Amino acid sequence: MIAAEQQLFVDAVSASKARVVSFIASIPHDLAAREDRIAEEVLTENSSAKSKLGKLYRLVEELGDAAKPFIACEKGCAACCRMNVTISSVEAERLAQFSKKRLTRVDRHIKHDPTHFAGVACPFLVENACSVYEIRPYACRAHVSFDTTAYWCEPERAYEEGMGMVSFDGAKSAYLAVLAKVPDSRFADIRDFFPG
Repeated sequence: MIAAEQQLFVDAVSASKARVVSFIASIPHDLAAREDRIAEEVLTENSSAKSKLGKLYRLVEELGDAAKPFIACEKGCAACCRMNVTISSVEAERLAQFSKKRLTRVDRHIKHDPTHFAGVACPFLVENACSVYEIRPYACRAHVSFDTTAYWCEPERAYEEGMGMVSFDGAKSAYLAVLAKVPDSRFADIRDFFPG
């Protein structure tokens, strides 16, 4: 990174971290409390994994709505759709059913180097918009940029460390716990399930 771009990055990191702090402080108490207890809730429910994931998705959607004043993400910005997107086989099946795209069977967990799919469009990205937005996987729902622009989201710059991020620990724990109870559940990149 050249000096001028390095300074831009330092400024962007500082701004993104400040926006994370502001976002966390702005989350309504009841929403934060629901996020804290979502894992316990879904694990004690007598319902299917798809139903539990639906409940979890709705909560993460609410958190995403609360984050809107603090993030650079908006319709037409699809930089994050050109990076690794790890999904579960349950989500892949749901995407195949919704989209009618052919699903490739993945027999084991596949973990790629973080830059493996850098610049490679998600198979559901159509004209810079998500064609499966209403049923998009957890990873897509939970990933947001707290920068002021999408500049550092572009694949050639997205892997710089330090940007402010939020990990909804309750929601993520719930997601992993629900899928751990699904026989033969596997994780891989969305392009492993839907190559080419």
